[in-house]
Amino acid sequence: MKSASNPLIRQATVYNDQAIRYWQQGKHQEALELWEDATDKAPEAAEIHHNLGSAYLYLNRIDEAYRSLQRAINHNPELVEAYAQIGNIYHRQDDVPAAVEYWNLALQIDPTYQEAIVKLEQLNTTQYDLENIPEYGYSDDGLPLSNMPTDRATSPKNQPLTLGQKLSRGISKIFGDKD
Repeated sequence: MKSASNPLIRQATVYNDQAIRYWQQGKHQEALELWEDATDKAPEAAEIHHNLGSAYLYLNRIDEAYRSLQRAINHNPELVEAYAQIGNIYHRQDDVPAAVEYWNLALQIDPTYQEAIVKLEQLNTTQYDLENIPEYGYSDDGLPLSNMPTDRATSPKNQPLTLGQKLSRGISKIFGDKD
């Protein structure tokens, strides 16, 4: 927010703080009303728009959440949390490309922003086709081979490796055990 000396901004800050307390107490409607009043008093306060948008999102009021979060970004283009929340909105609407775009925008601002990292990791994990995971095996000299044709991923007896064998070989390599 621009200046704490401005009485409207000070009042909006007090409203924001009280809204957070109400929210934590489960008084969601009271919190929303305070955040709405705060944005009227200090419309340039990106953090308050973000809080209001996050609350709307929690209450599944998607359109209002989107508008509030966009206002937050308009007033503070570096507000990483707002980009991540818009990504969450798109993800809820099954618009994965848009969700990924916003999570990546968040990471461009803060490459360590955990929420965006976790969301992208979860998304990548759910997109794997578990029936078609590439086979792994070992060459004759004991080096791991990956992404090789299934007919080449074999155990020492020339049998395809089972998942258990793959896991135990990986664990053995980590701990230095012999097969």
